[in-house]
Amino acid sequence: MQRFIARRLVFILFTVIGATLFVFVLTHMARDPRELWVPQGGFGASKEQWEQWGKELGFDKPLIVQYFLWLGRMLRGDLGNTLTHDRPVIGVIAGKLGATAQLALGAWLWAIIVGVPFGVLSAVKRASIWDYLARTFALFGQALPAFWVGILLIWIFAAMFNLLPSGGRPTGTLSIKHYILPSVALGWHAAANLLRFTRSGMLEVLDSEYIKFAKSKGVRGWLVVWKHGLRNAVITPLTSALVILAGFITGNLVVEVVFTWPGLGRLLMDSVWTNDYPILVGCVLVYVLLFAGMAFIADIAYAYIDPRIRYQT
Repeated sequence: MQRFIARRLVFILFTVIGATLFVFVLTHMARDPRELWVPQGGFGASKEQWEQWGKELGFDKPLIVQYFLWLGRMLRGDLGNTLTHDRPVIGVIAGKLGATAQLALGAWLWAIIVGVPFGVLSAVKRASIWDYLARTFALFGQALPAFWVGILLIWIFAAMFNLLPSGGRPTGTLSIKHYILPSVALGWHAAANLLRFTRSGMLEVLDSEYIKFAKSKGVRGWLVVWKHGLRNAVITPLTSALVILAGFITGNLVVEVVFTWPGLGRLLMDSVWTNDYPILVGCVLVYVLLFAGMAFIADIAYAYIDPRIRYQT
């Protein structure tokens, strides 16, 4: 087990280095960040000033050296300053991370509340109207993109019936209404996936011999389903749920744009348009760490949920 954890940590380290290096190189292959301050070619700035800006940004060094200098500063907690507003990158990202985390948590809870119970119901009531309804929901959940679902929800609940806000995030007081539509739009696809995984796992477990034996002993039906059935079928949904939570945090750019949500997704999009590479690389670093961390927790959770699983050391 210890060797497995060590291998996963090494894998996370190489993943972080590979992802950040890839984005670092791509951003430096785009237009010169100094053009944010003056037009292309340096018109309006002297050659000496242009070269001085290059030295301040580290452009006088080879690209790989620039990356490792950035990596060294990152290990000390310094991600540099933004090019557009000259503010610490880590402070800008921290200011947006809370909004993204709140939206991700709301979508994650909605996906679990809908996906897992309906997956169990679909498996227990197989070939019934409940099963067909759940499978239809899963079909549409996987087929409809998040931006289309978001626009449809805004049209129905905000424009037509004026029941919920069309977008934005409240400041100061907590307003649950502002979280409903973006959480549903973001968690729609995940709820469908969890439903499918739960249904497949439950169908396999309910047909097993120990479930039949428990029923023959007179164990109550709900106890067989929830204690003996779901406990053994929950491994795949649990792993998916942890990775889904990381995916919500790292991949909700479209939903944040549709609902004008002031999170990391919009920050990343704005930094792409301005080629603010310190923010770009900083956001990628946060995304990779979150995703790899959740995947690592999911792997560790295997051994504690199902004692049949053993990692060869």
